[in-house]
Amino acid sequence: MPKESFANEISRWRQLATSVLKEAEALPHLGPQATQLADLVAQLQKLRELQDRLEGQLAVATRRLQDGRTLGRDLSSRLQAGLKQVHGSHSGQLHAYGLRPRRQARKSKLAETEPDEVPS
Repeated sequence: MPKESFANEISRWRQLATSVLKEAEALPHLGPQATQLADLVAQLQKLRELQDRLEGQLAVATRRLQDGRTLGRDLSSRLQAGLKQVHGSHSGQLHAYGLRPRRQARKSKLAETEPDEVPS
């Protein structure tokens, strides 16, 4: 069966149910199913409206969440820079704030040897 859009399917069902209900005297055995289909169409339309509304709310919430995360990253970065400025970027006190201090620079082996000696 080829795919059909929701709107087309609902429209087709509504037309079918309406047509059968108009001919209820001639088609009494189909009346209950036509009534059921008409009720279902109404329910599905309400659900579609709800879905559209919720999708709009989701888009707004997603945008607000993204904006909040961007602001949070900016504030966090500023706080980290401020703590490093106060304590120094190599200070062990940064652990108390959940930050890792920078490692101390390693001294090269050439600087440790005396100038007269030649490293082997």
